[in-house]
Amino acid sequence: MKNGSLGTVEAISANHVAVCMDDGRRVTIGGETYKDFDHGYASTIHKSQGVTIDRAHVLATPGLDRHAAYVALSRHKVRVDLHYGRDDFADPARLARTLARERHKDMASDYSVAKTPEPPTPTRSPFAGIRPRQPLAPERAPPEGARDPFAGLRIGPSKMAAPEITPLDRAVARLAYVTADISALRAKGIEALPHQRLALATAEQALDRLKSDGARDLSRAFEVSPSLIDDALNGRTVNAIRAMETETNNRIDTARRADLFVTQWQRLRAQRERLAGWQNEDARHRVDANMAGMGKALLRDPQVESLLSNRREDLGLRPVGGSSLSHDIQSWLSLSRGRNIGV
Repeated sequence: MKNGSLGTVEAISANHVAVCMDDGRRVTIGGETYKDFDHGYASTIHKSQGVTIDRAHVLATPGLDRHAAYVALSRHKVRVDLHYGRDDFADPARLARTLARERHKDMASDYSVAKTPEPPTPTRSPFAGIRPRQPLAPERAPPEGARDPFAGLRIGPSKMAAPEITPLDRAVARLAYVTADISALRAKGIEALPHQRLALATAEQALDRLKSDGARDLSRAFEVSPSLIDDALNGRTVNAIRAMETETNNRIDTARRADLFVTQWQRLRAQRERLAGWQNEDARHRVDANMAGMGKALLRDPQVESLLSNRREDLGLRPVGGSSLSHDIQSWLSLSRGRNIGV
């Protein structure tokens, strides 16, 4: 058990407390270790990330912003109640502005460096006015024409400019935020809730206004590299934007898309050949499903299908009665499944 763990008290005696943790573990806390207990009734917003409950109560404070408010107000499946104090928010309009504000993480460079205090004025030396027995030698003057190598040098405290946060950065981070929230729910076998689907559609529209089909390309980049979601959530949107541009180029460049299709098809076909035998039947069916999906995708991309029609040899396919390439793929898969061999 660690700080922030949640559980239900099952029994209390003079010497111990029996607790059933939310993860199913049962622990016993001795009275000699913990002597003071109090009723637990709330959790922080960050601690509730990814949690789904039937009903939630949210206490609004001046420290909230749109990101924290989204997490707090999307934990429920049935109902959520928002509470706030008049001492913090004099009217609902002020509450709405607080919950809708955009606030980014602070950096050390956002704050000015404190000036070093000047040393105190030294007191008068008791030996002031006493001359040494031997006169000091005068300082040697620099030779004429010699130039001070440090002339004009000015050294001051360095100030690192904070990186500029563009509207594209905000749109990418927003889509990553909603995607992470929905993915956490789906990992538990729960489909996205209505307000999450609405938030996803809004985030996609905001990104598409800045970059045509940007939401589709960024979502594809998130599927290929899920780590990009964490990068975007932690302010490293440059990686996600770069991957989004790559997906855009792949989508626009027909020849490149055709090359990617051939490479992926050859990889799946080699994988399928290694899965021969009844003992690998389930794994082979999953590979067949991926290959069938690739064939169906060609129906939505006639340009790539046209290029691939001349590369049947690379795909290991033979034309069947002048039909389309997507039809040949389905026929090859059906025949291969029946014989459990390649054609």
